[in-house]
Amino acid sequence: MPSGTYHLNYSPDGDLVENTGTDGGRYVGKFVRLSETTSDWYARIIVNGTVVAVVASVSGTVSTHYLIQDALGSTAAITNADGSQSTRVAYNAWGKLVSATDGTTQIDATAVAAITTVGYTGQEMLAEANLIQMGARIYDPDSGVFLSPDPTNAQPDDPRDWNQYAYVYDNPMTYVDPSGYAVDGTPLGTVNVPWCVIHSCRSLVSRQAGRVFHACRSGEAGRRTLC
Repeated sequence: MPSGTYHLNYSPDGDLVENTGTDGGRYVGKFVRLSETTSDWYARIIVNGTVVAVVASVSGTVSTHYLIQDALGSTAAITNADGSQSTRVAYNAWGKLVSATDGTTQIDATAVAAITTVGYTGQEMLAEANLIQMGARIYDPDSGVFLSPDPTNAQPDDPRDWNQYAYVYDNPMTYVDPSGYAVDGTPLGTVNVPWCVIHSCRSLVSRQAGRVFHACRSGEAGRRTLC
């Protein structure tokens, strides 16, 4: 069984600023993580809210890896700087890391965390404990619930929202929860994908092998954006 001790510190705005786990450190915004025991550092390149690459300096050696996401925004593959595949990443329905070969055998999350801690739905892995830091709360993919109750009742008229430990209405293949407070809007698979909201945009949706791509053009800026 995975085990690990973590102490997490947050800023007044609720941003993670320190993680005492061996795969943690001090965070400079959402872009840089600094080791507290060595001179190692890890930087993230973020485009439209998605981490697309990680640059790390470990024992003085700098490396770059690119992250490829699935329809939920989870890291599904990691490539080397030259584009060759480094690691395939797979999850069960509730976000537990499993073998990309058989889809069932649980794998050691620390092997992935050695490259990046960005995992299920793009959230921060606490790999040694096999938990996921989802902003306001910690999520357990083994049990499929949050470890603490939601302090808010976002939709009191919706019975699905009454279980304050439940993760995304017990429907993890359809919804995501980027903040730890509330389900993010529109079900995946509809044209209005929640994280691709651009004013006056024209959308082209292509669904192949379970992936959803949106090509949007901003009416204000007149430039094309991949969301």
